Amino acid sequence: MNPRHDWLSRFAITRVHVSLLPASRWILPPIPAVTIRGALGNALMDAVCIHRDDPICLSCRLVDTCPIPGWYDPGLVASQKIRPFVIQVDQAPGSLLTRESPLRFDVFFFGSIPKPGLLLEAIDILAGHGLGEDRIPHIVEAVWVHGVGGQSLVMERGRVLGSWPHPSVLGSFTDLPSQVEGARLQIVTPLRLKHLSEKRPPSIADLLRSMVGRTRAVARMLDLEINRWWPEPHTVSGRWEWRDFRRQSRWSSRQGSRVDLSGWTGIAFLDETVADFADLLASAEYLHIGAKTSTGLGRVLVDFLA
Repeated sequence: MNPRHDWLSRFAITRVHVSLLPASRWILPPIPAVTIRGALGNALMDAVCIHRDDPICLSCRLVDTCPIPGWYDPGLVASQKIRPFVIQVDQAPGSLLTRESPLRFDVFFFGSIPKPGLLLEAIDILAGHGLGEDRIPHIVEAVWVHGVGGQSLVMERGRVLGSWPHPSVLGSFTDLPSQVEGARLQIVTPLRLKHLSEKRPPSIADLLRSMVGRTRAVARMLDLEINRWWPEPHTVSGRWEWRDFRRQSRWSSRQGSRVDLSGWTGIAFLDETVADFADLLASAEYLHIGAKTSTGLGRVLVDFLA
């Protein structure tokens, strides 16, 4: 490994892959990761919150050990609002889900997973409560965990099967070519940055600058030191094949209003000047960039041209 990329081998990450069998057919919503994250939060609340009907996290005597502000929503009790996970759904919005074509999604946890048994309980509650507007119940077909040594089946048909492996590292998920001649970068889900708007699309430098900021922010959360400095983003040349501002929102029952989830999607081609950013691009596939990353926004896919 390139010595400048050694931080990838020190960045702890665990992939939890979940497969849920629906009791009846339903259509995957426009923003599936948002639906899953909300359902996961409700399931955690049902599992652990003693003030379920009127959460009062700041004054609760159990706040220091509660997983809700502990990792699911740190912003409830602290200024640090980075959630230590992202949710990815590879099935396209609008896909028909059936028992032959179940819902499958990944939760990537940064660092160690707090209380794995509680997470499995929450997944089981989530499935039983149902998903989608019609609250279609599901059965937990299986939960796999990708950690040190590969993938382990930890839950099947609601039965817990064994212990969880230790976290893997980001380097085990990335495959960096020895020589990079360029890259194709696709923004799959809407990218939200403070200075962007429908009339102000992202530049190539915006993307790289956001990747640097996101990587360093997550590393600080994990107390991981990254002795790595990337060149100025404006030194990278490239072109956009297309950019599109996608308008979307969802109703939040907790906030009692609609939440704006609009942002930019598109495909950009970067030339050989992006070689010094190869590790950054590879990590962005799992960290995401921009705002609301835990809901699946800001997801990017990278194909290196070697």
